[in-house]
Amino acid sequence: GKVVEVLDGKTVVIEMESGRLTAVMQYIEIPEREQPLYSTVRDHLEKLVLGKTVEFDPQGILPAKTFGQLYVGGLDIAQQMLRDGAAWHMSTDVSGQDLKESAVYSQNQNEARSEKRGIWGVKDLKPAWEFRAAKEEAARKQEFAQADAGKMAARRPVSSANGAADRRPGMWPDTNPALKNIGELLSGYNAGTKTG
Repeated sequence: GKVVEVLDGKTVVIEMESGRLTAVMQYIEIPEREQPLYSTVRDHLEKLVLGKTVEFDPQGILPAKTFGQLYVGGLDIAQQMLRDGAAWHMSTDVSGQDLKESAVYSQNQNEARSEKRGIWGVKDLKPAWEFRAAKEEAARKQEFAQADAGKMAARRPVSSANGAADRRPGMWPDTNPALKNIGELLSGYNAGTKTG
């Protein structure tokens, strides 16, 4: 088919007689949208394939996209992206790539790395999977911090009209403002009156 659109640095839309196919190159990762070089990598892929007749060898199919290898005139575009420093090679543990083929991909990546091409020329640029993991961890920490702040706010004593904190004798003297003290068990046990 013919590439009619480039969605990102590893995803293209191929127009075929039977319709359109969203094709994702497997075995490589590209910078995330928030990372440096995202647009540059996308533009690079566009120069390599847009408007050209391609062959796509599908390896996995999902409802919205198909994963596989993309070729222009027999050239594996994923390998070219690695050689140009426009992508990272995924390990075989994650991708399931054939070891012989993986060695060729790794060789292309290592050459780009030694020449500091593209992503290898940006100091401290994390591979996309590390960037996503750090982003998820930061979001998780923020969620925990917000939950802890909510718990701390719920623990503060509620003040009455005269400004004094409402307290009841017992094991847990503070009322729970979030629950509006719907029962004695929420306020604790009072040994003197044997209630709660």
